[in-house]
Amino acid sequence: MQERDRKQLRIQVTSLAAFLAALDLQVRIRRLEEGDLARSAQLIQRVNQFNLSSIRRSEAELTALWRSQTLEAWAVEVSDRFGDYGQVGLLMLEGDKSDSLKIDSFLVSCRALGRGVEHQMLAALGALAQERGLRSLEFPFVETSRNRPMRDFLQAILQHCGQTTPSGSYFVPADLAARASYLSSSVEKPPVSSETNVPLDTRPSTEPAANLQAQERSRMLARIAMELATPEQILSAFESWQRTSRKRLENEYVAPRGVVESTLAGIWAEVLGVEKIGRSDAFFELEGDSLKMVQIIVRVLESFGVELPISLFFEHQTIEAHAQKIIELQESINIGCSAQTASITEEESTDASDSKNPSRR
Repeated sequence: MQERDRKQLRIQVTSLAAFLAALDLQVRIRRLEEGDLARSAQLIQRVNQFNLSSIRRSEAELTALWRSQTLEAWAVEVSDRFGDYGQVGLLMLEGDKSDSLKIDSFLVSCRALGRGVEHQMLAALGALAQERGLRSLEFPFVETSRNRPMRDFLQAILQHCGQTTPSGSYFVPADLAARASYLSSSVEKPPVSSETNVPLDTRPSTEPAANLQAQERSRMLARIAMELATPEQILSAFESWQRTSRKRLENEYVAPRGVVESTLAGIWAEVLGVEKIGRSDAFFELEGDSLKMVQIIVRVLESFGVELPISLFFEHQTIEAHAQKIIELQESINIGCSAQTASITEEESTDASDSKNPSRR
C-alpha cells in the first residue's frame, strides 16, 4: 500500500526534485546497536551492487567485531511520509588512518537507491571526518561482477574535484564528501584552488586526449557565440554536443526489435545522451547512474503505464531485457483486468437471472 501511494505521488509531480520534496525522505544514521546485528548481517550477505567488496560476514562474525569494537559501525534507517523502510544501509569504519578515515563497508539496499540515500551517507562520513580533523575518506574498492554501481558512484564524486581515481582505493576529500547532494549532480563543485592538501593518487597523464577535448569544446563554444541567435538553437546545439557518439562505445550496435524496444531505446537515448542505442547495450556501460535510472523509470511509466523495479537495472541491464519486463508487466495488468471484468459480468448475470426468477431470491 505504501509503494502504491509512492507511485501515485510520482505520477502527480512533474520533476524528480518535486517528487523527493513531496516524499519527505528522512535518513537517520546512528551507532549500531545489538538489536541491529541480525539485519546488518543480512545486508552484508545480500547486498551486491552497492558494496565496496565481496566481504561476507556471518552474524556471529559481525557480533564478535561489534563487541570487540574492532570496527566502528553505523546503521542507516530510512522513512518517508508513507512509511518506514527500516534499516537499509550499513557503514563500518576501520578508524583513523594517518589523515584519512578508512571505510571498511558501505552498503545500501537496492530498494533504497535512486532517492539520494547513498549521498546522505557519504555526506555524513565527510562531516565525521571533518569533526575528527581528517582530510579525506579512503574507500578500499574491490571490483566484483556486480558492484559496478558502487564504483560509478565514487568515480562520479571524484570527477567534481578534477581528480582521477586509482586502482584499489578511492580517496575522497572530506570537505567534498560533506557537500554530497543527490539533486546537484552528486556534489557541489568546490572552489578552484592552486594547491591541494589531500593525497589523491592519479592515473598516468592523458594530456593529448585532454587537449583534443579542449579544442573540441572551444570550437563548439565559438560556433554557439558567433552563429546561433535563438535560445532554441543554442539548446539544440548543447544537447547535440553532449550526446555521446556511437563510435565511442565498444560493443557493436544491434537494432531494437518491435515497438517496445524501439520506444525504450528512444527514452534511453534522450536520458543517457547517446545518439543511438541498441537492444544489447547495457545501462551502466552507457554511464547510467541513479538519477538517470529514476528518470527512465518515470518516462517508462508515462509511455507504457507500468513501473520498472530499480533492481532490474542491476540484474538485467539491456534494452532487450527491459522491454521483455515491460511486456510481462503489461500482460499481468491485462490478465488482472480480464479476471475482474469476468467476475463483474458473472455477478451481473446472476443479478439479472434473479430479477427474472423471484423464487431464486
